[in-house]
Amino acid sequence: MRLGLFLIGAVLFVSLACGDDEPSAQEQINSQLNKDTIAIDAYLQSRGIVAKRGNSGIRYVIHEKSSSTVSPQFYTNMPGDCFVTSYKGYVVAVDTVFDESANFETTLESSVPGENIIAGWKVAFQLLDVGDSATIYIPSVLAYGSAGSGKAIPPNSNLYFHVRLKEVFKQELNPSNNTYRCFYD
Repeated sequence: MRLGLFLIGAVLFVSLACGDDEPSAQEQINSQLNKDTIAIDAYLQSRGIVAKRGNSGIRYVIHEKSSSTVSPQFYTNMPGDCFVTSYKGYVVAVDTVFDESANFETTLESSVPGENIIAGWKVAFQLLDVGDSATIYIPSVLAYGSAGSGKAIPPNSNLYFHVRLKEVFKQELNPSNNTYRCFYD
């Protein structure tokens, strides 16, 4: 009996000791998000910038507030709104421009989650109304994550964008191929 209890205890000890000590993917994301928000907040503080806190670690400063109440909406399993914006994107750590829209204007569509725009934009642009001018600060986990994007955006880079939300459009069904897309005037 004692030998049986000893063996059960030994097996239990070994199985717990050999357990998976690797953090789960969600734990890794949460850990990186915590690092990201600490870095973004330190960046803002070092420059005397007072930013509002949005969801998921987003920080933003509205420079010009419009009288509009129209903002883009994104949905989980259906086409989201399309919007037109001007932007200039920077890597926070080095304050270098990595992208800007042609003539400071671009059109972005979001018909499927994860398509066309980074997740941080889907969160941040819902905080803005048409006509607003803002700077949005995006944690790396809502940007290009641990993969980065080419040489311009290293892995785990926090980003910020100077943006102006110009227009919002609802997606419409394209009858020629039965898919949703944005139709601009």
